[in-house]
Amino acid sequence: MKTSRKKMMRVIAGIIAFSLIGLILFVTNAFVGNPISSAIAKSAIERHIAAHYPKLEYEFVSRVGYNFKDSSYIAQIQSRTSADTRFYVEYHGKHDIRDDYSFKVMEYDQTLHRLSKEYAAILEKELSEQLGIAIRHVFVMYQTEEVKDYKDMLDLDMKLNPRLPIPLHLNMSLDTDDTDLAEAAEWINRSYNWATAQGYPIKQYGMDVEFGEKLLMIYGVRDKHIAGGELLSILEKARANKEYDGIIVTIKGEDKG
Repeated sequence: MKTSRKKMMRVIAGIIAFSLIGLILFVTNAFVGNPISSAIAKSAIERHIAAHYPKLEYEFVSRVGYNFKDSSYIAQIQSRTSADTRFYVEYHGKHDIRDDYSFKVMEYDQTLHRLSKEYAAILEKELSEQLGIAIRHVFVMYQTEEVKDYKDMLDLDMKLNPRLPIPLHLNMSLDTDDTDLAEAAEWINRSYNWATAQGYPIKQYGMDVEFGEKLLMIYGVRDKHIAGGELLSILEKARANKEYDGIIVTIKGEDKG
């Protein structure tokens, strides 16, 4: 009787163990996919590229990933001969494979992304020297919507031209012991004057300044606000009214000192 009971307990324990393993595999597959499906997706993606971009010499940036939201598999593709030829391919099934080559490559999204990063690195160094304060991070974005023929100014893998006539949006992040709106306005004024003298087409400025336990945020300052010489007054209006002429000024943590 005891032997039968032990056997029964072993059987039950085995069933529970296999059930747990099955549950783990089910949950894992639901969120990260499974190796077999991933391999099938990769092969399908390779056939898709061979059919649509037969001359492309490429490599997978990383292994094929799984999107649990729509059960698709996705891969990022990088050309071996062109830094700006980088795009995604999505596998939704045998007859449903999509890519964003047209947008990422032909519409120059990847080119603009690379140029923005290179431009930001230059401005971070140069503006730190001009303002006499270490800038932690610079974000640059080309405002292509303001230039109808901007694509005519671009080429894949082109070198950065800091004076390319496409308007730029600049945002600076920096840390300091203490500051106020007047000093922030002065930093923006000096940045604008220097950039204008250099011929850099920066048309919109923003700034995040951490000081102590506070955070000053300024967004939406356009060149017209600076050129008139009344920037501080305009920023004060934006702060008092939460928004003024597209400018937003907020200071978080004011109650902490």
